[in-house]
Amino acid sequence: MQYSEPTVSAEQSDIAIALAWLQQSKDIITMCMLNLLLVVPIAWPGLVLFLFRWALVKKATTPARVAILWSCTFCHEVLCFMLFASMTREDGFGVLSTYCTWGYGIGMGLSALGLLEMMYRSSALQYR
Repeated sequence: MQYSEPTVSAEQSDIAIALAWLQQSKDIITMCMLNLLLVVPIAWPGLVLFLFRWALVKKATTPARVAILWSCTFCHEVLCFMLFASMTREDGFGVLSTYCTWGYGIGMGLSALGLLEMMYRSSALQYR
């Protein structure tokens, strides 16, 4: 007998959905700023993660997948933040690196809040 975790949409709170929408909106703005840089293979994991995160917005995912998506998002945001924060204006990116640093900093905060909200919600359900 194979166990499959049911899709639980009732567990996702309005806060979780709002955080997912904010994260997706931030990523859309970042993609618009980076436009041609998205062709570079280093950007592809972020694009794949962006596509998978739409499940958070649509509430069509399991709690385990929510944890994986928010964890991967947080790791991605931290790595990109470190990448753009290490760039200087002399590297040829100019103000773009500053904007991306701020954007990925915001993304780190949003994904950390998403993780915290998910952990709070799962612990609250456990102790009902």
